[in-house]
Amino acid sequence: MTMRRILLPLVMSLGLVGSGGPHGAFPQEAYVWQRHWTPSVVQAVEKAAPMVEAWRVLAAETDHSGGLQVFSPDHAALAATGRPVILVIRIDGTGDAIEDPALPTRIRRILDAWRDAGGAPAGLEIDHDCATSRLAAYGRFLADLKPLLGSTRLSITALPTWIGARALPAILSTTDEAVLQVHAVEAPGRGLFDPDRALGWIEAFAAISPKPFVVALPAYGARVVWDQDGRLAAVESEMTGRAEGARSAELTAPPVLVASLLRRAAALPATGLAGFVWFRLPVAGDRRGWSLATWRKVMTGAPLEAKIAVETEPGAGPAVRDLVLVNHGDVDGEPPVRIPLPAGCTSADGINGYHLAPDGTSLDRIEAGLLAGGRTRRIGWIRCPEGTEVAHVEN
Repeated sequence: MTMRRILLPLVMSLGLVGSGGPHGAFPQEAYVWQRHWTPSVVQAVEKAAPMVEAWRVLAAETDHSGGLQVFSPDHAALAATGRPVILVIRIDGTGDAIEDPALPTRIRRILDAWRDAGGAPAGLEIDHDCATSRLAAYGRFLADLKPLLGSTRLSITALPTWIGARALPAILSTTDEAVLQVHAVEAPGRGLFDPDRALGWIEAFAAISPKPFVVALPAYGARVVWDQDGRLAAVESEMTGRAEGARSAELTAPPVLVASLLRRAAALPATGLAGFVWFRLPVAGDRRGWSLATWRKVMTGAPLEAKIAVETEPGAGPAVRDLVLVNHGDVDGEPPVRIPLPAGCTSADGINGYHLAPDGTSLDRIEAGLLAGGRTRRIGWIRCPEGTEVAHVEN
């Protein structure tokens, strides 16, 4: 057995979430956003069923030109959980699909097909992240769609940027429910989620919503790509197309920050907030999603503690040692931003989100991301003279 020597022990506490937890205060649901229902997705649905009140399942999406792609979920697996299902239609916010007069009827046919397959959806949700200037057209589309749904409840996702828009009250009156999305890519430096901004959006939306609403929370990360003019070019999360751009960055939603919002939301006075829905269901192999164990702890208000250490392994030569991150805890955690290197070492380099600092004294993290509990990640190597003590280097 190869023995690892600790280079930099970092017990990284993510903070404590009060016992009792937010789960008892608010119902919690989950988006199943996978387009292909692999065995891993089915297994994730089975494991997570006791934790959620309902599923919101991606049923179809339009592309920029208005073409509608329909997906085939495992209706039997969903039915076996005993949880209500809300099917979700994602309409590209940059295209003109909502101007197509045939789209409401096409959506109604998808709803009928779900019923024929035994899906018995409890509701239908439209996910259309359009610009505020397009809200009036979106409102007309929803007004055309609503009568076709009969008794089926109509939900929409709502963006914080819509708050205060003149066309929003009519939209909220037309629909039965809104899902306020408080995770977004606004600017490179703001990350994917900010609990202070999210709480402000919840309070602002509560002031204008005529009906109870739910809030969508992130349990994932994303790769964001900007063009040469600094404009958003692509966001990759559940799919990894490796879009090209002038620059890119990996953004995360740290579990401790999301947990803090749940804590604070539970302390709000009556505001119309009726629950939370998580984007997205943790599935094994989803490298940008939280682990199921971390998600469960955040949902239930359990203590969060990641125990991340930097350790060494024999490298590709007598004086070379590989540097490995190890999470000895059971919660996903953020790796260290900077790893100082021992004095006297002649060379080093980083990989997998780390690079050697210009002055050669440390490995610096250049990409955000989480390390799941019980997992390891090789992040570089170091070459030191024989006899150099590399253990117990302090950060």
